[in-house]
Amino acid sequence: QQIEQKPEANRADPTRPVGWQYIYGIRYRSDCGPANAVTLVDLLPPGAAYAYSFSFPPIGQPITSGGRVTWTVGNLPAGGVGYVELGVSFPFTTPGGSTLTNTVIISSPNDTYLPNNASSVTITVPILPPFIGSPFSGETCTNTVTVKGFAHAGDAIDLYLDGAYYTSTVAAATHRFS
Repeated sequence: QQIEQKPEANRADPTRPVGWQYIYGIRYRSDCGPANAVTLVDLLPPGAAYAYSFSFPPIGQPITSGGRVTWTVGNLPAGGVGYVELGVSFPFTTPGGSTLTNTVIISSPNDTYLPNNASSVTITVPILPPFIGSPFSGETCTNTVTVKGFAHAGDAIDLYLDGAYYTSTVAAATHRFS
């Protein structure tokens, strides 16, 4: 078997401060003949959590345990190929600029060539914009307005009112600002 993966995309969750998601694309194939009882195992980076997956051809939902995600591929004919899209989420507290490594391993009891059975990819955590929890977008405000939200601890947040700079604040160790 041969395995390769590449990061497909990353995105911040725009609706709540739960962190961000990363999507890994995992392609696998059997180059040297049929492979029996094939298993695909993804070792997630520290702090990552399984969010979703889909596969083509369909191989079913994986078993997740801690930072390990395991799919039972089954039998793979000579020249057989497949693809898994794996979505993982990272907590909001993951520092921007951190590097995280994801590793995927494919195995079969009758595989005789092992050097191409693992692949790793390293990503850099994006620096997320602050999340404003209140007031909500489009909300009509009267009197005094307090802007509250979440950001990486120590991040400076500049607030603008109608496009003009108004004030600055710094996110606390709890990741909150107001």
